[in-house]
Amino acid sequence: MGKFTLSVFINRPQQEVFDFLSDPANLSKWSSAFELAHWTSTDAPGVGATYQCLLKFYGKAATQKVETTEYAVNKKISYESEATRIAQAKVSIQFESVADGTKITSQRALAMTYQSFSG
Repeated sequence: MGKFTLSVFINRPQQEVFDFLSDPANLSKWSSAFELAHWTSTDAPGVGATYQCLLKFYGKAATQKVETTEYAVNKKISYESEATRIAQAKVSIQFESVADGTKITSQRALAMTYQSFSG
């Protein structure tokens, strides 16, 4: 698995940034790798909550199931996806209030599976 960390400053309040990034329906608004996503669990967002997304990579698509593994309101959210024919990922996003906005730090472990795209 390849690992990387990315930190970004967003000029919005911490609560607003957390609410936006923790809602799978917004995935396609901030990541070009996702076509759409929706909750599949009936529980409120939190540890164990699941969603499904349509992942696109180099013009190919795969449906991916994702589970929330950590959830601390306004502080941290982590996910782990199942392996698809495209990739498997573990993602952790930390939220920090800083002057005039929010700093997010995203740690990602990504395994590109590159299974056959035929069929």
